[in-house]
Amino acid sequence: MDIQYKRWKAFASFVSQYREDGHYSSLWSEFIRDFTIEPGEFKEVNKFIQKNCRGYSFLDSPSVFPKFRDATELTFGLAVHIIDSIWRRLLSAARSNRLGRQLDWRTYKVYAFLRKNGIKIDDYLGPVSRVHPVRISYNSLKTVYFAHKVFSNCAFDNDRRNFFLEVGAGAANFLIITAFRFSKLSYYVVDLPEMLLVSSFETLKHVPGAHIYMPNDVENGVLEQPLRGDKNFIFLTPSQIGRIPNNSIDLALNIESFAEMPQNVAESYIDFFYRILKPGAYMFTANRESRIISENGSFTCYWKLPYSDKDKIILWEYCPMRQFMMNGMSPNINRLARVP
Repeated sequence: MDIQYKRWKAFASFVSQYREDGHYSSLWSEFIRDFTIEPGEFKEVNKFIQKNCRGYSFLDSPSVFPKFRDATELTFGLAVHIIDSIWRRLLSAARSNRLGRQLDWRTYKVYAFLRKNGIKIDDYLGPVSRVHPVRISYNSLKTVYFAHKVFSNCAFDNDRRNFFLEVGAGAANFLIITAFRFSKLSYYVVDLPEMLLVSSFETLKHVPGAHIYMPNDVENGVLEQPLRGDKNFIFLTPSQIGRIPNNSIDLALNIESFAEMPQNVAESYIDFFYRILKPGAYMFTANRESRIISENGSFTCYWKLPYSDKDKIILWEYCPMRQFMMNGMSPNINRLARVP
């Protein structure tokens, strides 16, 4: 733990060196400035991540049973859902959905959707909670849904090391679920440097025995050496993706961040996926069909992404979960394919 912490801390100390093309947020500036804790004193940073970065809620109180906390969360969600339904009916003429925007009733709705579709939450969050109990929340349940889409439709050989890559991992929710499904795993994360602080911190917190490598380790040649340990997590900035060898990755994915990027950046990541994926490997994307990303009207569009006509499509759908929860809003498209 101390060795991993020192490596992570070394990156945090000069993260500004890796900032990409002016992509910067005062939120992350505050995060970096205030991050002065020592190993083991994670409480304040944990609160920051849960509030601002939507990571797994971490149960610090062993005296409270996780299932009781989960039941409380779901009961609250059900109550707000009922109130919201009544509110929408009463004010339908005014087309008001203010209550739904003010209170997060989505936890109950996505929970109901998963139950309705026979998706077992414990299959995905159970292994994580046995190490450090995590709470049921909208973001943890949404990650369960996407993990189910991937792992129920893809075949991976667990007798060998698997190589995964995720662009825009956020608070590492998908990574953490994946880490408990494979005995040997190398998982690459490509993200803005400030977000890498969050995702690497969450990985260190939740995954026992995780070996974490930060962008400064990559610059020092760590990828040119054999990585030690069964579970390696390599965090890269966008400028470092050229270091990933061709035809080396078993699964490349992006969940809900291509639509937040300029169109040319999202397109370049699709080209990047085709370069690094092994023949017959998997590509999974789940993103808005279109989205306005600036005040001048620039937007991203799924239909302009350079997917290959030669891919074998395993799954293509307008996301049923999003349609169930947010009917009438811009739809998401889930796409899972094997590359030639």
